[in-house]
Amino acid sequence: MKTKLTVKLLPQTSQTTDLGFTLIEILVVMMIASLLFTIALPSFLGIAKKSKQSEAKQNVSAMNRSQQAYYLENDSFATQLSDLSVGISSQTQNYTYTIFPSGVNAVVNGGVSTKGALKHYGGIVSHSPMNGSGDYTTISVLCQSKFDGGNSTIPTPVTIPATSQPDCGFLSTATGSSYLSVN
Repeated sequence: MKTKLTVKLLPQTSQTTDLGFTLIEILVVMMIASLLFTIALPSFLGIAKKSKQSEAKQNVSAMNRSQQAYYLENDSFATQLSDLSVGISSQTQNYTYTIFPSGVNAVVNGGVSTKGALKHYGGIVSHSPMNGSGDYTTISVLCQSKFDGGNSTIPTPVTIPATSQPDCGFLSTATGSSYLSVN
């Protein structure tokens, strides 16, 4: 009787070890990544566009408030941006800011897009009578074009009669405009 135990080892074959990814795995990952990218990119670009447009909203609103204060101190509206002392540059990366005198009773403050993908903004400040009481007040209106600057007209000076309410029609007669605020 043999008392020795012999162990027979299987001979090692030349098996390759998987250290990398297959072409199919790489293609699947690339397809998933591109799908996520196509979903996220439009919303990111929309947020970037809104942030650029908020610059114009804020600056034209500040111009409107400054015009109201300027009128209270001087009995006339400012005709130059530097007269308002609001610290707004007349030219930024995205907008050009201009004051359009519109007669003695009103002024139009414009934020004109220098890039076609952004909307124009405008503000009107008018000096109007209050309900037949003999008192006067200043009314400001903030407007935005309905379409991007590439499709809408640039604001032009308008004359606003003393008895009429400010109107956003100056901003874009061809494509329309909408009120953002009335103060």
